Order: sequence, then structure tokens, then C-alpha cells
Amino acid sequence: MLSCALSALLPAVAPAAPLDRPDDPVVLTGAATAAFVGTAPGRLVAFRWNGAWQQVPVQVDERKLVNLRAAYPTPFSCSGTSGGYCYAPGNMTPRLRYADAGTLVGADPDPLLDADDEVVFMAKDAGTVAPEGTPDPPGVVARTGMRAAVADTLAGGTGSVYLFASDGTLAPGAARST
Repeated sequence: MLSCALSALLPAVAPAAPLDRPDDPVVLTGAATAAFVGTAPGRLVAFRWNGAWQQVPVQVDERKLVNLRAAYPTPFSCSGTSGGYCYAPGNMTPRLRYADAGTLVGADPDPLLDADDEVVFMAKDAGTVAPEGTPDPPGVVARTGMRAAVADTLAGGTGSVYLFASDGTLAPGAARST
């Protein structure tokens, strides 16, 4: 299990064992990254510190409240339910779902990062804590940095990923796919 705490850029603390979680994503809600709410997803970038700044991939997953009846208006039965429906006909309570203009769920009505969206990076991309007074990496808006401290509660490793607003010269994918 991974845990994550966010903070504005703070003084360095003693380093701990690195994270050994090569396949695990770290998922933060937009609410947890409130300083970036209202930012275009393409302007959110991430870095690790390993003696120098290294950009790492980050993505924003848009989510919205959806009444699934709007996306799936005709009830359908599921195998193994004795002829029952996968969901009840009629009105349904809206649920938070991933938004995509290419699906029946549709696009998020707010195209900017908002409280119900998700910010995702890989645990394997975490680095160490940047020393106090380290200048911001090139290509970011000054003083927008937020440190995500990631801790492996099972194996004991820790790491840090720093989120920044890009000045428009950097892409969230860090010029590679995840």
C-alpha cells in the first residue's frame, strides 16, 4: 500500500530507503492538489530530484458525476444474474466516473483540473527530497511547486515527486510514454 502527503516546498528531511514499487501508480484527487485546480491538464508537469531535476510523466484523468441511465438508457441483463439487470431501470444516483468525449459518459463539462479529477504518476518515478533553496526547474511557473511525499507502508520506502505548473514549454508526458 502506498500513502501520499502533499505540501508546499519545504526544507529537506533526512533521506529514507527508496521506493521499490515499479508497477504502482500514485493517484491524487484534484482536491488534494488544490493549488492546481483551474489549471489546464496539459500544463501540469512533474519532476523528481536525484541530484538534479528530472521531468517524469504525469497525467490528469477527468472525472464527472454521471447518471448511468443517461449513458445506458436500456437495461440489459448480465449472465449469472438469473435474468436480473446489471443495474436497476429508472433513475439512478449519479456516480463519479471517468469522462471521455469519445464514450457514452461524455466529456467533463469542466475541461480544467477540478476537485473530482485525478492526478496520476508512477511510484517508480519518485526521487529524493530536493535540498532547501533549490531553484525551480526550467520551464515551470515560478513558485508553483508542490511536493508529493510518497511512502510505501508495506516495504518502508519513501520518495518525492514535485508537481509544477508548466510555462507552456513542457508537456506532461515528459517526452515519453508510461
